Amino acid sequence: MSAEAVTQYMSLFDTLIEGETPEPGCSYQRYVNTKEYLSYVAETIRHFGYTRASDEGISTATRALDFYDAAHGRAITKEYLQDLLDKMRSVNFDIDSDLTVKLVSDALDWVSEQEENSNYIHNLKTACSLEYVKGNFGLYASLFPAYDRGLERTAKRKAVLDIEQSSEYVGEISDRITVKVQSVKCVTSWETDFGVTHIYKIIGADGNVYTWKTGKYIDDTVDEMSITGTVKAHTEFRGIKQTELTRCRVAA
Repeated sequence: MSAEAVTQYMSLFDTLIEGETPEPGCSYQRYVNTKEYLSYVAETIRHFGYTRASDEGISTATRALDFYDAAHGRAITKEYLQDLLDKMRSVNFDIDSDLTVKLVSDALDWVSEQEENSNYIHNLKTACSLEYVKGNFGLYASLFPAYDRGLERTAKRKAVLDIEQSSEYVGEISDRITVKVQSVKCVTSWETDFGVTHIYKIIGADGNVYTWKTGKYIDDTVDEMSITGTVKAHTEFRGIKQTELTRCRVAA
């Protein structure tokens, strides 16, 4: 008997003790090994994509659980069991593949290292630390899209940092220069007697970093933009060279 089956049996035994005799429709708490269930989720996403419960069709969490049951010889009907097994065979569904084993391990390592800066991350981190899934299968299934988003954010931050670290000073003090803008970001702002003051960090198409303190608003959704300004200073922030501009004019 598997560990999951033993745990389920003990759950049913506890139910019988509490009620002395089982009532009609008595059921036991279901337990599924966390890593094994996540392996089924990973394979389900790999072959069928990710679907939330709020989307049309069967959610990934439910589909993965159905595949888990089918692999263990369980399903609502024999016909449905055979249908699930046929689907799994048709896509070479394999929870023990090196790719899936590594993905599950990496995703669990990732979530264990996350700061609990939201209820979602707290709940996901707590759930994934448990040995068995006892419910809320959708939360577990969301681990992989959350992991993917985390990797994308890390990659973007690294790409930006790589660009910034190669930044060099541009021009001489008081030079008038024009910068073709690759990206612009408002890093901070504050209220003054004259309105709102912004500090913008600008990454030029030349790969250099520029800053501009201004009361003007820059629309960062503009695709093509250039800024002409006067070099006020050459500064450094966290090891990154920045050319500070003033009296700028924006052209889109």
